[in-house]
Amino acid sequence: MMEYVEGTPIDRHCDQARLPTAERLKLFLDVCSAVDFAHRNLVVHRDIKPSNILVTGDGIPKLLDFGIAKLLSPDPLLTSAERTVTAMRMMTPDFASPEQVRGEVATTATDIYSLGVLLYVLLTGHRPYRVTSGAPEVIARVVCEEEPEKPSAVITRVEIEKRGDETIEITPDSVSRTRDGDLHRLRRALRGDLDNILLTAMQKEPERRYGSVRALSDDIGRYLDGEPVHAHAATWRYLLEKKLRKHRLAVGGIALARCRLRLGSCARALVPR
Repeated sequence: MMEYVEGTPIDRHCDQARLPTAERLKLFLDVCSAVDFAHRNLVVHRDIKPSNILVTGDGIPKLLDFGIAKLLSPDPLLTSAERTVTAMRMMTPDFASPEQVRGEVATTATDIYSLGVLLYVLLTGHRPYRVTSGAPEVIARVVCEEEPEKPSAVITRVEIEKRGDETIEITPDSVSRTRDGDLHRLRRALRGDLDNILLTAMQKEPERRYGSVRALSDDIGRYLDGEPVHAHAATWRYLLEKKLRKHRLAVGGIALARCRLRLGSCARALVPR
């Protein structure tokens, strides 16, 4: 028997609660834990999207609808064409991976891609792709060929989206108001590390994504802790900037102490003997 869950879709919950970026990331990590548990039990969800993740009144996200989930073994009786038709029927195009669209075998990398799209929506309010038709060739072109815009850039756009029976206008003000309160603050939060984390999770080629949901979660944890993330090239400049930023209070205190010592020395030098 399936557990009855009363809650709000995760994207709506985040916006209604006006959760800032850090809190959205922490909630997303709970979702990752559920997906990681499924993967460790050899189950791929294949339909990760906001409406399949309800947040309860206690703020706990519940991953639902394992109805199209599959064990990690392909059906040898299905032809490639049959897999494509099956994939098109069972997936949600806005959150589907390129390999799902092509009818290829779903793996854990498939869920990692969809998690990347989910997080993109939670952090920016925008979809990374505009799938305007249900035609398979249109879906394939958009998902398999178009590159998503950086999250820190897409939040400056104005878009009109059709969501069910609703038509929603997404503006920089509406996005920032329900997140970090200010567009510049939100762009600073997204620029760099989060841009790289999201785009790594949504790579077209499965092998270029994070190797596991745990690896994705760990990188988000590094971001929250102010540590260098694996999705960013480990240049000496980047590593130095991260270290200075993480310890900026200590660095500032040392600089202030040195300044006071110098001022004290100057003052003593000016005092007549």
